[in-house]
Formats: sequence, structure tokens, C-alpha cells
Amino acid sequence: MDDYIHPWDERYHALVAKNLMSDFSEPTLYKYPLLNHENIDWRYCHIWLHKQPLPLWSISASLYVFGLDDFFVRLPSLLLSTLSLLLTFLIGKNLFNDKVGLLACFFQAINGFIIELTSGRIATDHVDVFYMFFIQLAIWFVVKFYKSRNLFFIVLTGVSIGLAVLCKWLPALMVIPMFMLLGKNVLEKKVIFKYAIIIFSCCFLVCLPWQLFIAFYYPTQSAMEQLNNFLHLTTVLDGQTGSVFYYLNKIRINYHDLVYIPLIWIIYKCIKHKNKEKLFLLFWVAVPIIFFSFSKTKMQGYILFIAPALFIITSAFLYFFYKLQHIKLYIKNVVLLLFILLPFVYCIDRVFIKNYDSSRIAILNLKKNKIVLNQSKTVVFNCNNYIEAMYYYNCVAYDFMPSLQQIQQLKDKKYNLYYFENRRYDKLKKIN
Repeated sequence: MDDYIHPWDERYHALVAKNLMSDFSEPTLYKYPLLNHENIDWRYCHIWLHKQPLPLWSISASLYVFGLDDFFVRLPSLLLSTLSLLLTFLIGKNLFNDKVGLLACFFQAINGFIIELTSGRIATDHVDVFYMFFIQLAIWFVVKFYKSRNLFFIVLTGVSIGLAVLCKWLPALMVIPMFMLLGKNVLEKKVIFKYAIIIFSCCFLVCLPWQLFIAFYYPTQSAMEQLNNFLHLTTVLDGQTGSVFYYLNKIRINYHDLVYIPLIWIIYKCIKHKNKEKLFLLFWVAVPIIFFSFSKTKMQGYILFIAPALFIITSAFLYFFYKLQHIKLYIKNVVLLLFILLPFVYCIDRVFIKNYDSSRIAILNLKKNKIVLNQSKTVVFNCNNYIEAMYYYNCVAYDFMPSLQQIQQLKDKKYNLYYFENRRYDKLKKIN
């Protein structure tokens, strides 16, 4: 619904994807490194390795085929988040029954948090949607393997995990212990271990070439991003922090207030009955929450990939509750209605009520100057929405004023220099 790219983080992903259209092997933020591009800050650098490439390649392919339109930045995420609904249904159906799967699919379809991420409105956007999909796809292949015992699904599990790593990073490897957990008392330990090695090998055959490529061609940037990945665990980056209960609180906000009831129920069931299907789902939810809760840098999208498990657990709880004989029907209906209405209200609030007018106004004001911004060899300074300016137009833009030395440097190269007199973009002036 939004006819502009959003500030965090969609605009960065869109610009890098646009630049990838000319060379899939060179992800760049500033395609033309004119000033200060020894800077390794992901908001200003030349070579941009801040995210793994698969979501960016997909967005770039979409833009290449359909054109530079905001909708086509979001099209790959829209397709994968829709396919994710099918996977949620299939996993729920195979672990429990088709009613559980269908209700879980419904809960995911109306989840405002996922819709916002898919449409790029909030931070981590398309990257985490891709990550959720490929982790979920790997989990579906695990379930399929234990239903069919077809070894082809072992290979597909490894490939899917590798694709997930190419979306974000190594937490996707949690699918391997999930595979081993579901195989308990089904296969011999040595057979499970052998299959786990095959999954691991297939995963790294998929994701390792890109890591080797960037380490060879962009060693400094690659090393800094590897360090950055580690620093997420030990250091607060970009001001993104929270208490150890950050994620436990966020699942209430991103799903609904009653989400804790199904979680308590499945923990109780796992302790009492040690049902491996329920343990499988609990592992899917609990391990990421615990792991990221002790990481210093915290963002709500980091644990998006637990969402399908939460929906399936909630649906399994409601199915169990509705089957209880000693509870009156009207009480069951009230509980079911509450579990359906609360997510729907959260969806309406997140998707339709929020105001994004400031972003729209900024883009409209940029368009007032599009003739200048589209001129060849144009550099614009003091541009608050500098990423959007470079995405929509052919200029190079910065959010600061240049020094006299920088002005002379660019003039010597025959660049046309402009600056915005203020951040409302109503006065674009030339630097003579």
C-alpha cells in the first residue's frame, strides 16, 4: 500500500539490490565511491556486505525483470511469506492434524508483525522474511523425511539450511539438532548422526562459496562483517538493546497477550509426556529465545523464524482445549473467540492504523527536484534521505555538507554539486 521505500532497513536493501542489477558479484551501497568510502559503516560504505546476498539477489532480480517500482522490491518477500503459510499448514497437519494446520495457517495469515516485515515497514524486513521461509522449508523437509524415509529430503534439508545461511547467518543450523530430536527412538543413533553429517555437508556446499568469494575479493569488508556478527553477541550495536526478557515480552506484542498460555501448556506436556513432536516445536521456539536473550544486541525480527512454531503450538492447544469433555461449550467458544480476535485486532493496529506520512512527504519533496537529481554526474549534499535519493534517481547523495577540499576534488572531476538548504528539500542550491 505504501508508494515509497521505508527508512529502516528497506531503503538500504533496495539500493544495494538496484546496484546489484549491473553486477551480482559486487554488492554496493555507494555504486560510485566519491568521498569517504574507506568508511566501513554499513550506512555509508562502498562494498556492502552487511547482509548475506540471497534476499538482495532476489530483490535485484525482481527489479531487473519488472522495473524500479516499490512494489517489486517487496514482491519476493510477498511470494515467500505466502508460501510460508502453506508450509505452516503442512507442518501442523503432519505433526498433529489438518485442523491444527489450517488454524495455524490462519493465525500466520493475519499476523500484523509478519505483514509489516513483508512490506518493509519495520527494521530487518525482507531479510528476516527470507530467513524464516528457508528455515521453515528445512523443517518441513525434516518432517517429510520421517514420514517417507526418502533420503532425497535429507539433501533438501541441507540445501534449505544453506540457503537460510545465505539469507542471514548460522542460527539456521539449529535445524540439525531438531532433525536429530525428531529421529529419537525412530532411527539408530549412528544412522541419525550420519544423516546429520550429510545435512551439514549439503548446507556448507551451498553457503560456503559466497563466504570464500567475499573473503578473497573483499577481505577487509568481509573480516569486519564477521567481527560485526560476533559483536552482536557481546556488544550493543546501533543502540539496539534490551533486558534478558526482551524477547519474552516481544512475543506478547508481536503476536498477542494470550501467547504465553499455549507455551506453558506445551512445556507442561513435554515434561509430563515427553512427546517428541511437542518437544520438536518447543525446541524450535525455546532455543532461539534463550540464545538471543543473552545476546547484547536485540531486535524483534531476529527471532521471526519461531513464528510458525508459535502458531502451530497455539492451534494445537486450542484443538486440545476444545476436545476437553468437562468444560462447557460456551466457555470453549469464548476462549477460541478471544484467541482469534486478539491477533486480528493486533493486525488492524499494525497494518492500517500506523501513520507513515513523514516518509511519504520526504519522498514527495525529493520528487520536486527530480530533474536536477537525474542529471548526469550530480552530487547532492545535506540530503537527509540520501539513500532514497540514490535509489529513485541517478545522483550520488550524502547527508552532510562537504569540506572545501571535497568540493574542489569533485569539481576537478567535472561533477555538478548541489545542496539542500534545509532538510525539507524545498530549496536545492548549486555549489559554485
